[in-house]
Amino acid sequence: MIFSHLSYKGFINEYFESLPKAGRGQSKKLADHLGDSTVVSSQTLKGERDFSNENAFKTAQFLKLNSFETQAKKA
Repeated sequence: MIFSHLSYKGFINEYFESLPKAGRGQSKKLADHLGDSTVVSSQTLKGERDFSNENAFKTAQFLKLNSFETQAKKA
């Protein structure tokens, strides 16, 4: 599923929505995992903010992505 997205935000939002109860509470769990507020996490997934490299790595861990799925695409 991850390779069908150009944006990590679209992937994460679609993944959460695919979970039982449409992923209710997953954004809070992710924010807790990152040590961020839910506001910052929401602004990142729905808005103009981007994850730092550290938070991107932690998000990949949270989503249990494998090493192939987490490789950065070279421009």
